[in-house]
Amino acid sequence: MSDSLRQAIASILFVLLSIGALSAQEPVNPAATPGARALLAELYELQQRGLRWTGQHNFPDSLRKFTTRAEEITGVTPMLYGTDMSTLNGNTRDSVVAECIRRHRAGQKVTLMWHAGRPQDRYHYDQDLDVKGRVYTEQWQDLTTPGTDENSAWLMQVDHLAVYLRRLRDANVPVLWRPYHEMNGNWFWWGNRPGKEGVAELWRQLYDRLVNEHKLHNLVWVWNAHVTVEGDIDKDDVALADLAKFYPGAAYVDALATDVYNGDYDDAHYRALRKLAAGKPVGLGEIGVVPDDDVLERQPGWTWFMIWPTHLTQDNKEKDVRRLFTDNKSINAPRR
Repeated sequence: MSDSLRQAIASILFVLLSIGALSAQEPVNPAATPGARALLAELYELQQRGLRWTGQHNFPDSLRKFTTRAEEITGVTPMLYGTDMSTLNGNTRDSVVAECIRRHRAGQKVTLMWHAGRPQDRYHYDQDLDVKGRVYTEQWQDLTTPGTDENSAWLMQVDHLAVYLRRLRDANVPVLWRPYHEMNGNWFWWGNRPGKEGVAELWRQLYDRLVNEHKLHNLVWVWNAHVTVEGDIDKDDVALADLAKFYPGAAYVDALATDVYNGDYDDAHYRALRKLAAGKPVGLGEIGVVPDDDVLERQPGWTWFMIWPTHLTQDNKEKDVRRLFTDNKSINAPRR
């Protein structure tokens, strides 16, 4: 084979590999807004460079308190501003939308979760009764079956949520959207529902409703599990199987995350999440105890972290929070 032919083949392979790399970074929603595409592309860049965004969550009834406290401790502004689209009253959601718009315009990234109440609890919200209440097997089957009363109640719940997400879309605010989080645990009504007709099906229906019906193309879809690994033999296989049975499929997920409290940064869980992600970015959706240097050396692939509000100071020494936020691989918001 001549040198010129080798060079030609090498050039073709390079182009094909480049196209493959680009297509792998495409959002799962073909109609994603430029802002959503840019947000996802930044996560891929962080992954490639071994960097991470800093982040702080805030409760929807105290929208600035904990980010302000993180700023006081570290001297920097977290890149990620996180809060909750939980089914509280409309005035609270109005405030959430306004604060997210303000944060976006100030140069921060926005991530939203959703502590959804059970659809049958239509007109009130209670953390223990509604979010952590039980949905029985027959109710779950009806919930995910179009045309049933339960499914209609769920659609009403989602459609009400979409009103507020639409305001963020119209304000050109892209969102790291992580609904039905910690689904591999058993403490939320949507949790511990494995298999193709479990929470994965509810996720796919939510995606269809928000994307195709409500045209919410500003959402970057983040599938967010919890570090719950059982068993001592073939721990990697156990961890991967635990996650995979709740996963809706790569066609419905842009990025993956997990929640880690009590400093339990399990290596098998990390490897399993990376394997399931198959090249998609991974992050720490919620954390309590911040990771130390040893954890970050063993687990370099996290592209963001977000500290849960009360854990910022209850579980951490200020010097450890400062160390993490000012580490040379941590990216904070631009100075205002």
